[in-house]
Amino acid sequence: MRKHTDVIAMTNGMNVANALLEAEGVELLMTGGHLRRQSQSFYGDQAEQSLQNYHFDMLFLGVDAIDLERGVSTHNEDEARLNRRMCEVAERIIVVTDSSKFNRSSLHKIIDTQRIDMIIVDEGIPSDSLEGLRKAGVEVILVGDHASSL
Repeated sequence: MRKHTDVIAMTNGMNVANALLEAEGVELLMTGGHLRRQSQSFYGDQAEQSLQNYHFDMLFLGVDAIDLERGVSTHNEDEARLNRRMCEVAERIIVVTDSSKFNRSSLHKIIDTQRIDMIIVDEGIPSDSLEGLRKAGVEVILVGDHASSL
């Protein structure tokens, strides 16, 4: 994303904001809210309300757990609520995760698996999960030494 122009990126993550600071042509917005120091991310009513007047083409969503039957989830209730709000204001939901998060579920559901438009994951994804995602119509992008797009 370093050479794009006319990109508006909104994030609740300080790590993402820091990564985008030097990106040319990127206007950076932050949600604000309460800071969760462990994840360096903002959450809470202020973060959720900051999204209400926006509509985004794409959401890149990092997740804690993915189960084909139970959906995408996280262990933190406030994070789940903010993530659900993000999904509501995004045209496309792109999940970015690693294969260790599959066949797991956490306490707080974010969205159903079928709501995911694309997932970017490493080659270690379990074959049953890969097949299930394809059947659900999710585009899968594999990253790694021998990766390809499915």
